[in-house]
Amino acid sequence: MSKILILTGLIAVATAIESDGRFGAAPAAFGFDSTDALTPEIAGCLKNSGYSAAFFRIFSDGHGDMRGVENAVKASEAGIKLEFFVTPRAVRGDAKRQLDLLADFANQQKIGLKRVWLQVTSPHNWQRIWGHNVEFINDFITAGKVSQKSVLLCHVTKKSLFTFGRNLGKGLFRSYQSVGKIMSTLSDRKSHRH
Repeated sequence: MSKILILTGLIAVATAIESDGRFGAAPAAFGFDSTDALTPEIAGCLKNSGYSAAFFRIFSDGHGDMRGVENAVKASEAGIKLEFFVTPRAVRGDAKRQLDLLADFANQQKIGLKRVWLQVTSPHNWQRIWGHNVEFINDFITAGKVSQKSVLLCHVTKKSLFTFGRNLGKGLFRSYQSVGKIMSTLSDRKSHRH
C-alpha cells in the first residue's frame, strides 16, 4: 500500500474517460493513485472516506498495464471517477507509435480515453540528452492532438505526485501526498468509533 498516493487537488475539469456506466470522468478535489493491487474493499473504504477520484497507470515501457486497468475497474465500481497516466519509453521518433499502442490498448479494455497524463520524470525511461526528451514530449503531445486526445504532464515519485499543464490558471502546479498516513488515520478512526 505504500505506493498509494493521495491526490488532494485533482483538477476539477478532468475529462479523461467518456462516461459509459463503467468509467467516469474525474471532476474531483480529493483522490488517490495506486500502482499496487487495489481490492474492492479498499476502493469502497476510500470512496466512503471521501475520495472521489483515482489516477492509474494504463501504459508503461511500451506495454499496457493490466494492473492499472484492474484497479480502475474496482475504483469505478466503487463510484470513483478516473484519470490515467502513461510512463513512456522515451525513444526519439517513437512517441506517435507509443500513443497509438496506448490508444489500441485502451480500446481493447473498453476505455474511451480522451485524455492521458504523460509521466515526465522516470529517470530510467528518459534519455540523457534533454533535447531528445523535449522532442519526445512535443511529439507525444502533437500525436495526442492529431488523435483528439489531450496530453498533460505529471511527475510521480514514491511519496508524491505532481501534475502540471496548460489552462490550469494560477494553480498551475498541483501536489499530492502519500496515503500511508491517511490509511493509518482511517484505521484509527474506525477503532475509535467502537
